[in-house]
Amino acid sequence: MAQQYPESTRYLSFLDLFEPILEDYTYYHEERGEIDFNDMVNLSARLVEKGLFRSPFRYVLMNEFQDISRSRYRLVKTLLSQSPENKLFCDWQSIYRFAGSDISIMTNFEELFKPSETMYLPDTFRFSNHVCEVSSRFIMKKKAQIPKKLVAKEAGGELEVGMTPFIDVKMALIDCLDSISLSENDGESVFVIGRYNHSIPGGLGRMAEQFPKLKVRYLTAHKSKGLEADYVLVVGLNAGRYGFPCKIEDDPVLNLVLYKDEQCLYAEERRVFYVAMTRARKKVCMFYDPTHPSMFVKEFLENEASVHLVETP
Repeated sequence: MAQQYPESTRYLSFLDLFEPILEDYTYYHEERGEIDFNDMVNLSARLVEKGLFRSPFRYVLMNEFQDISRSRYRLVKTLLSQSPENKLFCDWQSIYRFAGSDISIMTNFEELFKPSETMYLPDTFRFSNHVCEVSSRFIMKKKAQIPKKLVAKEAGGELEVGMTPFIDVKMALIDCLDSISLSENDGESVFVIGRYNHSIPGGLGRMAEQFPKLKVRYLTAHKSKGLEADYVLVVGLNAGRYGFPCKIEDDPVLNLVLYKDEQCLYAEERRVFYVAMTRARKKVCMFYDPTHPSMFVKEFLENEASVHLVETP
């Protein structure tokens, strides 16, 4: 496989370096009588394929199906093949390619798990129609996906998605937190979300102490998945390698072990950003440096008239 790539010498050199490391890793675990998680998945699939385990379950429910890898797909497929009566139900949103998840298993679901049926759960009870519409338009810019239209059960207002340019991000955040604190009761939750841990604004802990009515917490976008807060403040929306979207490209050598990403530019980064936006029950505000805004910021400013601009004092 490595010989198929244009820089085959580089790929082959990587394999020459990696092979003894893998052998030592395998030997270490065998000597200790241990197996790792991937071993558990692969060994389980082999047992099922050889007929040494028969599942008593007719229904397999997989939450976060998007995180499935090829080895886990093999295990699920073998379990389902034990009986024509076995059924699989799953949901998806892929943001973990770096961990081996393969979105093609989801986009090709009908072919891989035929016969199959798609059931849409369009209602969202977390946020209002404004957050729903803005975030939906953003994620649907990525064409290589299963189309889905969400319907918010709450009407909401028109000022629930905002963008704040700043000179000093600390002062901009303090102003925003002060506004929330004055308008809300005790106990409102606030997520400050960035792409990476190093995106955390300096002195955020001391800032939060100034507003005891609020529950302020910093999370990376990946860490926020599955959680929700009353308010979401997205930071680190700068252009550059460590911005949002992150422009650090995976080493092409990883194509030997990871699935090929979609052709859409920053497809997974778009999904990660969508996750950050949709954690908010009431309002989401995006903070950016106008001297070097990210491409996502520019996209909102140029194409999204319903996102209001919040100027800092």
